[in-house]
Amino acid sequence: MICVALLFSTAALKAPKSDGMKNELIFTAQWQTGLFKPGDDVGALNPHVYRPEEFAVNDLVYEGLTAWDNTSPGVDGVFDTDDDFVTGALATSWVTNYDAVKADPALPYWIKFSLRKGVTFHDGQPWNAAAAVANFNHVVGTAARARKGFHDWYGLVFAMSSWEEVSEYEFKVTFSHYYSAAERELSQIRPFRMISPMQLPDIDSEGLSCTETFKNWGSYKCVGIKAPYGTGPYKIAAKRLANAATGASRLLPAQNFSAVCGVRDKARFTVCEYGPNETVSELIFEKFADYTPTPTIVMPTFDKAIMRAYPDHGAVKAALEDGSLDMAYGLSTLSPS
Repeated sequence: MICVALLFSTAALKAPKSDGMKNELIFTAQWQTGLFKPGDDVGALNPHVYRPEEFAVNDLVYEGLTAWDNTSPGVDGVFDTDDDFVTGALATSWVTNYDAVKADPALPYWIKFSLRKGVTFHDGQPWNAAAAVANFNHVVGTAARARKGFHDWYGLVFAMSSWEEVSEYEFKVTFSHYYSAAERELSQIRPFRMISPMQLPDIDSEGLSCTETFKNWGSYKCVGIKAPYGTGPYKIAAKRLANAATGASRLLPAQNFSAVCGVRDKARFTVCEYGPNETVSELIFEKFADYTPTPTIVMPTFDKAIMRAYPDHGAVKAALEDGSLDMAYGLSTLSPS
């Protein structure tokens, strides 16, 4: 099977077509700086921070309350409203007090989400409103919102004033003012993707909030996640580390990512420290058998998906032609010629 996907989308990985010959997909993808090459990395795969490369893989492992769908009129079924092009993911529907705020702009604006039931994280923990609260706390910080400046590239974190568990499957976010982009911004690839609360560090620890360090933009390592377990259609199993000096390779299990990868807040990027001459050559994903399909994501077909690094476009082309690579997606995986 040879498939070249020129649009930067993970849809093909979520519902690929099997050729009936194997139950494994070998693919490569567009990276932030171009082709996924040896040495590129996903760090600890923490969905609440930035780079290396959340864009290529976060959709496989993590989901948010909402998802982007450019054909959807939103839960209200009407175009030209706030939730255009948004559909439910870990939330099935939501209501707002927009009419009341329109009549009295001094009122705080809120959105109440009804959460998808029967969903579990990759470590077996249940998805519910308590999990949503834990994730929002980890993204933005405690009630003082000590980490909102960490996400200063968009307005959502500054508009939010509180979030709470209304019931087991109802989650409410309150804003200081009407914020029309909320549903769309919650669908973005990061930082509001949900990870198992069991994999989060103590939210009140100084190592996590790094409040003073953020102000000083130092090089302090903040406490990261324990393991990258989301609710997505695939769970990441391991990284393959290749040794350029010896030609040998070894697998680093996902539960060990955080032991060698720390968050450096100066650049908001993750830095990993492997053995001498070791770089990432593959990312290995396994089908999540207990995945709960959503309106936009069906149950994966392949049991395993391996994202392989290639040194250049010519190597990608050759691998597609000899059958060792099944799919390349993203505009930068092949040269224009």
